[in-house]
Amino acid sequence: MRVAGKVGVALGLLALGAAIGALAVGVGWHRVMSSFSATAVLEIAVDAVQLKRGEADAVLSRKAEALPILAQQVHLVHRKYLTEDQYNGTLWAVQRFYEEASAEVPSAIAPILQALPPRPPCRLSTEPAS
Repeated sequence: MRVAGKVGVALGLLALGAAIGALAVGVGWHRVMSSFSATAVLEIAVDAVQLKRGEADAVLSRKAEALPILAQQVHLVHRKYLTEDQYNGTLWAVQRFYEEASAEVPSAIAPILQALPPRPPCRLSTEPAS
């Protein structure tokens, strides 16, 4: 086989490998996003059922318990994939929860929240509580 033919075969195999790799990554990405979406729908449905039953305290308790863990995940794992506005906005919402609840910020996330830039005014801070 000539050199040109060998190069052609090598380039063809490289292109095939790249296509198979891209397909595998795409399928993996869709699985991750599908799992995330299904979990989000599940959480909303469970909340809706409990709120309809008048179990708002149980919903609040579950969400308040999850906040520190989720805030740490955003900071330690997801930060590099978020824009500055997404990162700050997410943690400002966590910060607002602890302010509104007059609750002590857990020590695991206190330094993370303290390092945030000042929070700009938003709709939640300008509208009266209902």
